Amino acid sequence: MLQFTARPETMRTIVDVLSVIVDEARMRFSADGLDINVVDASHVALIKMHVDAAAFETWDVEETIIAIELSKLRDLLKLAGPDDLVDVSYDASVGQFDIKVGEVDRSIRPIDHTLMKDPKVPELELKSKVKIASNKLHKALQAARLVGELVTLSLDPRQFNLHVQGDQDSVSVSHEAGQLEDLVAEKPVKSTYSTNYLQPIVKVIDGAVGSVELCFDDKYPLNLNFEIADGAGNVTYFLAPRIDDTI
Repeated sequence: MLQFTARPETMRTIVDVLSVIVDEARMRFSADGLDINVVDASHVALIKMHVDAAAFETWDVEETIIAIELSKLRDLLKLAGPDDLVDVSYDASVGQFDIKVGEVDRSIRPIDHTLMKDPKVPELELKSKVKIASNKLHKALQAARLVGELVTLSLDPRQFNLHVQGDQDSVSVSHEAGQLEDLVAEKPVKSTYSTNYLQPIVKVIDGAVGSVELCFDDKYPLNLNFEIADGAGNVTYFLAPRIDDTI
């Protein structure tokens, strides 16, 4: 059995975050909540998402795996009014995903999830981290994109810095420790990432998420951690570093 009710904004956030790197997602439903791991086609970015059952208005779910095209969900959610709820059910006997938004009732045929594998989630112990308001990070990355595609993040016990060096121009954005929600750095660390991958995810969560935590080390993948659904869901966005012009 799979039957639950959600607020439109909860479903929109889930779909919008995943859509940054994939068009389809394999979703694992359980009594505890929803788990989704997806990786982009080039294996540069990976998302690990868990949304607790408490994030939903109702949740009557047994262990079920469903894969679906995200654009179909996104288009349907655009029709939701401010007072609407999203009612979702799945009948395994007919293999049909039914979603009702207000007066609109749509049936969606899932994708064959057996053809999709869960990506291996890296286990990283990154000791350096910074927690910053999502709007500040979004503004910094917007400035970075004005100059170039590669942004270097650096962190030391005093400050967090983003720097982009273009052919002729450069831009730097710095935040002292007192301007940040948290900063942990035993030693200076620095790593470079593609803004083509980093800026879109931060743009999606700006406004929907209060703050984000960035964990990184010299030439290590970036972990971008944030909460969704009023803290009942958590997401880690993994991004490979840019080294020697190769991601």
